[in-house]
Amino acid sequence: MNADPQPARGASRSAGPDVALYAGTLLLASFLLFAIEPLTGKLTLPLLGGAAAVWTTTLVFFQAVLLAGYLAAHAAARALGAASQVLLLLGLLSLGALFLPVALPEALRAPESSQPIAWLLGLLAGTVGGPFFALSLIAPLLQRWFARTGHPYAGDPYFLYAASNAGGVIALFAYPTLIEPWLGVRMQSRVWTILYLLLAAGVVACGLRARQPAPALAGPGPRAAGARRGERLHWLLLALVPSSLLLGTTQHLTTDVASVPFLWVAPLGLYLGSFVVAFARRPPLRHERAIDLQLLLLAGLALFFGERDVRLAVPLHLLALFASALVCHGELARRRPPVGRLTEFYLWLSLGGFLGGVFNAVCAPLLFSWVLEYPLMIVAVCLLRPGSWDRWPRDLLAGAGFAAGFVLLAQLARQPFAEAWPLAPLGFALALGALYLFRARPLSLAIGVAGMLGATALLPQEGRVLTQQRSFFGVYRVDEDAAGLERRLAHGTTVHGAQYLDPGRLREPAAYYGRTGPLGQALAVLDPDAHGRIGVIGLGAGALACYREPEQSLVFFEIDPLVLEIARDPGLFRFLSECPGSQVQIGDGRLALQRLPPASFDLLIVDAFGSDAIPVHLLTREALGLYFARLGPGGVALLHVSNSHLDLGPVVASLARDAGLVALEQRYTPPPAASLELASHWVVLARTHERLALLDPRWQPLVGDGRRPWTDDFSNVVGALL
Repeated sequence: MNADPQPARGASRSAGPDVALYAGTLLLASFLLFAIEPLTGKLTLPLLGGAAAVWTTTLVFFQAVLLAGYLAAHAAARALGAASQVLLLLGLLSLGALFLPVALPEALRAPESSQPIAWLLGLLAGTVGGPFFALSLIAPLLQRWFARTGHPYAGDPYFLYAASNAGGVIALFAYPTLIEPWLGVRMQSRVWTILYLLLAAGVVACGLRARQPAPALAGPGPRAAGARRGERLHWLLLALVPSSLLLGTTQHLTTDVASVPFLWVAPLGLYLGSFVVAFARRPPLRHERAIDLQLLLLAGLALFFGERDVRLAVPLHLLALFASALVCHGELARRRPPVGRLTEFYLWLSLGGFLGGVFNAVCAPLLFSWVLEYPLMIVAVCLLRPGSWDRWPRDLLAGAGFAAGFVLLAQLARQPFAEAWPLAPLGFALALGALYLFRARPLSLAIGVAGMLGATALLPQEGRVLTQQRSFFGVYRVDEDAAGLERRLAHGTTVHGAQYLDPGRLREPAAYYGRTGPLGQALAVLDPDAHGRIGVIGLGAGALACYREPEQSLVFFEIDPLVLEIARDPGLFRFLSECPGSQVQIGDGRLALQRLPPASFDLLIVDAFGSDAIPVHLLTREALGLYFARLGPGGVALLHVSNSHLDLGPVVASLARDAGLVALEQRYTPPPAASLELASHWVVLARTHERLALLDPRWQPLVGDGRRPWTDDFSNVVGALL
């Protein structure tokens, strides 16, 4: 169907306000849908900690409810008349309003289970499930109602889907920049409730306009069952692949390039923006131009896939995601059915998006030891480009020949083209020229791109990777330098621990934990007495075990069982075996502390990383209060706040001021000769100045900037950006 439907000749334009009414209502509904997701996440975070499983489970829940809503809308469109549909939607919105404002019971506590997924799903269903389900019916039903308004464009209401997704884009970029910095969670919930009630009024107005006869809703003529099945499968794949590509791009950028808050929002915003462009009545970028743009970006992405320089990697991956999603969603817009099958069409799109999310969030961590789903979907998106399959054996050979030739060139260069800058322009020109020849042959293009992506993986690496494993919480890699003298544990781009392999230095803490660095300095003068009790949130490679004295107790709290498995493997790290006697408890550190009695420790070290950022729930007023409630009268807390993209010093300063604590900081740069020593930023907190009097002058008072303290109700990550 034409993406730019023209009004019938002589059609009245008195119905023009209908477009504004329906588009505005759809935009508001989408805004509410995407604003409630981070709001709900912030509500549940203090209960279940910073586990990736919390975010993953929440995301899958919302995708599943959205799919259920689209299924209900499709059933209502088939079984009910327009008036009954209006009453049904208003009834569901009214039932959803009974759960508002969104809040959790005051006495609610997380279960003891280490896998509380069923509990979390039940909590989400009982708090936001009702309103979210009601909202999820709005996009397909309102577009169907618009077909009854008699508007000149009523016969093709798909352009309203652009307005719907625009609301999601606005919510995504407004939440971290406007909503979160100014409004606490409770106020966000109240504002959300007011907008929800306003939306209900908009739905009533749209329902009243849907009173015209609906000749445009006549279904299509009879078609072969096989053709219908093939069409549905194509819709499904065109929705599934971009959904998976979105999550793969996000994980690749935040794991292998940089853990920047913006990189969680930007990919999803661009993904939704591709719907806005593809389904617009007059797309600002024609589908044919998007196809050409995608080819250019795929060539660059495949050539520089392993590049970690944020100046090149971030825009390249984001633009390639946008162009690829735009091609797939443009194909969906081009292949959209008559309005009589509108709800069926959106049902298959929702199912594809849901399956793409499940594949990345649930299946991929079980199947792959690294983020393999991302390059797989880059290849898959090539297969979905419009083109010819009539000579597939020849295309198979052509693509394989190009892939083999590119791998051979990479082997001869013995380094990625991204690192061989004199060769990079030539390599890009050759790759683009070859891929251009395959522009209308999806199979050849996919195989050629696969070869380019695989070329870097086959190159000889410096040092030796001993193991690479993946869990719900990320990808961990243990590698060793070429000389076999040093070993490192990395989570994404962040080193989480390191060890010297010289037998005489196996008990020597390295990385951020060296004895000459801030932690070693502090422990030398602040260490508890011979029978002291030390708690550590975050295990890493286990280096802190070697600071324990024989009569002291030391307890690690580690959220990821895989990290414990790596740290305990003497073939990887030997801190725990060389310095035995420490305990390790699996679970979120904050939740574990809540279950302990007061004054359980004399010293508490908070060293919890999620790639390159401390989980927000460990840096709030409530968290700091919990730390000192579990410390004895002379207790001291040491916080590791090193970060490449966030300045967490002022955040801790505001918390210390709010709690009446004394805070000192040290930003440490190791000498060049210390190969395994890493720059670090530590903060030490105590109740009195006297407790910190023995620290040397390298520890300076932590100065704040008067910002509002973070709480479980309020945090402003964007405000902490460097």
